[in-house]
Amino acid sequence: MHGGSPTASGKIAQRKRFCPGGEALLLGVFCLFFSIPPAAWGSEPVELSPEAAAAYLKTHPDSTIIDLRTKREFSTAHLPGAINIPMTSFLDSLPAIPAGKPVVIYCGVGLRSAYAAQRLQEQRPDIAPLYVINGWPIFPDTP
Repeated sequence: MHGGSPTASGKIAQRKRFCPGGEALLLGVFCLFFSIPPAAWGSEPVELSPEAAAAYLKTHPDSTIIDLRTKREFSTAHLPGAINIPMTSFLDSLPAIPAGKPVVIYCGVGLRSAYAAQRLQEQRPDIAPLYVINGWPIFPDTP
């Protein structure tokens, strides 16, 4: 169009070229401003670094924390408030995991927790948001 103002659809097209994914960015800023956890934005589990998980758990102490390691690993160190559900009994324990609050899953390095998150998502879609600590969790100093 020469000499006139662009149409509304032209403005949208220009904006999308200038800022692709702008709508998702706005949604993210809105959700962060109103403290809506990122996992609530979609149904996929959210991977957290050990540092991000430590910060998240400080601000969300009501989260259900599941430690998938063996009883022996758990007795050595674990996150405060964590429930030990060893991977060997995880599938049998799915019905006992409470819905209605955030769930954070961790293991040693992230392999068991990735598998468990996938199973949890398939068999308990009522549980959200779901977070997976990707890496060795930051355990508090143990006495």
